[in-house]
Amino acid sequence: RCRFLIEGHSDARVAPAGSPGKWERAARRAVAIRLALASAGIDDDRVEELAAFADTRLALPSDPLNPGNRRVTIVIPYDEPSPRP
Repeated sequence: RCRFLIEGHSDARVAPAGSPGKWERAARRAVAIRLALASAGIDDDRVEELAAFADTRLALPSDPLNPGNRRVTIVIPYDEPSPRP
């Protein structure tokens, strides 16, 4: 049975005072995807990890303010198959 890791990311933009910061925005993205998967019938027990990385793992490191850095990554880990005899 497949399990998921959900990672929320943000750009490096500093939020105005009183607005959610980059960590909170990244976490909200990850939670939104978890909720969407649950709505699609994916059981919560299949979500192994939900993490927020803010701007620590930029998709576009040469352009930290680029909106393309605002994203969610869904990782589906797999185990190496056992060698056949």
